[in-house]
Amino acid sequence: MVRLVFVVALGLAVPALAQDAWKWDPHGRRAAAVGDRFFQVEEMSQEIKSKTTSTKNGVQDEDEVAEIKFRIVHEVLAVEGTEVTKERVSIERWSYASKRGGKLEEEDKSATGRAVIVEVKDGARTVTFEGDTTGLTEHAKKWAKDTLSRADQMDQVDKLFPKGPVKPDEEWTIDPTALASEMFEKAKIDAEKSKCTGKLTQVKEEDGVHTGEVAIKTAIQLKQVPGTDPIDWKEGGLVDMSVNMKGSLELEKSRDRSFQLDLKLKGRAEQEDKKKDKVSVEMEMSMKVSFKMGDMPKK
Repeated sequence: MVRLVFVVALGLAVPALAQDAWKWDPHGRRAAAVGDRFFQVEEMSQEIKSKTTSTKNGVQDEDEVAEIKFRIVHEVLAVEGTEVTKERVSIERWSYASKRGGKLEEEDKSATGRAVIVEVKDGARTVTFEGDTTGLTEHAKKWAKDTLSRADQMDQVDKLFPKGPVKPDEEWTIDPTALASEMFEKAKIDAEKSKCTGKLTQVKEEDGVHTGEVAIKTAIQLKQVPGTDPIDWKEGGLVDMSVNMKGSLELEKSRDRSFQLDLKLKGRAEQEDKKKDKVSVEMEMSMKVSFKMGDMPKK
C-alpha cells in the first residue's frame, strides 16, 4: 500500500514539474501559411487639453478628442520563406470621430466595407485599397497606411515584453529611455525618476495552449514637452501608462488574446524666446486603447 501511494504521488508530480519548467517565449510566432485568417478589433480614444499663455498672444485654449474603432480580417495570400508577402485585409467596420474646441465633427465611416491589399515589393510594404476609392477620406487612407503597413501587428507591444523566455510569476524591467524614444520622438527623460516593469501571472494550460496575464506598468518622467523645440516641464511631465494582456501565450497555437492600455500625462511648462516672449503651457492628455485578436477558419 505504501509503495502504491508513492507511485501514484510520483505520477501526479510529473505533470506539475513539467508545468513548472515551462517558459513563455514572448516573440514566438506561427509559421506563415497561405489561407491563414485572423481578426483584429481595436478601439482607441485620445483626449488632449492644453492652455497656452504668452505675453504676446495672450491665452489660447485647445481641446481635442479623437476616437477610432475598427474590426478587420487578415487573409494570407502569398508567402515566401517565413515572410507573408501578400495579404488581403477586409475592413468590416471602421469609424473615426473627433471634437475640436467643443465642436463635434461628422463621424467618418468611409473605410467600412472596403478591402486592402498589403504586398511586399522590393523589401517595402505597399497598402492599396481595392476598387473605386471615391469617397475615401484622408483620415482613412492615413489610418490604413499607418496600421496595415506593419509586417507584424504585435511589433509595438513586443517592445514591452522581455527579450527572452520567462517563467510564470517572473518579473522583468524595460529600458525607460528606449521606450520614451519610441513613444515621444527621442524625448529626454529623467532616468532616475523613471521605472518600467512587467510581470507574467495566472499561467495555466487550456486545450493544449498556455494562457496567462501580463501586467506592464510604466512611469516615465519627461524633461520636455513632446513635439516642442524644446520646452522644459516646470511641474508634472510624468507619463503613467499601464498595459494588461490576457489570453494565449503561444501565438503559434492560438492568437486569442486581448489588451488594455491606459496612458495619462499632465504638467506645466515654461519657455522664454529670444524676444523675451514668455510662454506657459498647461497640458493634460489621456489615452485608452483596447485590442483583441483571434483565429478564424480558412475559407
